[in-house]
Amino acid sequence: CYAWDSGVDEWRLLDSAKCQASEQTAVARPAFKVNLFGSIGAGISFVPNTIDFGELFENWQGKLSESRAVLSVVIVLWVLFIPLAVLLRRMDLRDAQKFQFLPLKDEREQKGFVYKIEVFNGSKRGYEVPVGVFISVKGLNASELLRTLDDGERRNFESGGVDNFLMTTKAHLGDIRSICLTFDKTESGAGRWYVSRLIVTDCTNDNKYIFVIEDWLSPGIDSAVNCASSLDLKFSKNLVRNHLSRRMQDDHIWFSMLRRKVDTNFSRLQRLGVCWSLLFMTMIANAMWYEVADSSSEAFRIGPVKVSYGSLITSIL
Repeated sequence: CYAWDSGVDEWRLLDSAKCQASEQTAVARPAFKVNLFGSIGAGISFVPNTIDFGELFENWQGKLSESRAVLSVVIVLWVLFIPLAVLLRRMDLRDAQKFQFLPLKDEREQKGFVYKIEVFNGSKRGYEVPVGVFISVKGLNASELLRTLDDGERRNFESGGVDNFLMTTKAHLGDIRSICLTFDKTESGAGRWYVSRLIVTDCTNDNKYIFVIEDWLSPGIDSAVNCASSLDLKFSKNLVRNHLSRRMQDDHIWFSMLRRKVDTNFSRLQRLGVCWSLLFMTMIANAMWYEVADSSSEAFRIGPVKVSYGSLITSIL
């Protein structure tokens, strides 16, 4: 067997330890066993510890006495789970009321055409809760002027929150072209209201009309906004920021338990159950890989710390 040595630009003969003929070799098709790169991965074990459930329940009282620390951790986790579950359940009930679509308190029509209005409030510094908010909706067929954007039951327009309303009109508005928002003042009397966007849904045909605002609104000043086109939605202001904010409030399973300001079918209590399951599964996985790595395998140093390849790969697994 010969191998090319790029250092001296020539072929070198290999000894039998690095290259030898295989049992599958033939005259027309030779085969070789080659070990040019040494023992890469030697001494690294990928096999986790097995759990023998038959042996696990034998003398279980003695095993518990030997694992007091583990037993204490499990008991503490379950003791914490119960009050957290009660707290998050109450927050879920409050969320169900908060995200419910309630009719406007100035509703005049008992029967007519129903529209859903979703107001997405910003969470910027200096945000003030507005008081006396009014909305005017202009459609292709008709307009609805100066409707009070308040349900009379909830505290609305909190920073970073979403407020849902139902508006009933006598005539069908058709395709909605624009809206106009105005408010009397803020709670402190000297602030501004930041609105991210507003969505109007026609319940007759399920058409959605999105209005991208992303701006501060001042009291006593009418703020008219046209319906956003598909191009406006793709290149709207703060698009990345709003996307990341929603991901943290809904998709991040740990943070969303406490900071949930968007409507979702995945409740806080359900998220807590998933987090607790992941926590216990992680503990079981750590037990399966405990002391599996061979300390005698090759190691490298990171400053004063010496880490073996076996320990590194085991921690990744």
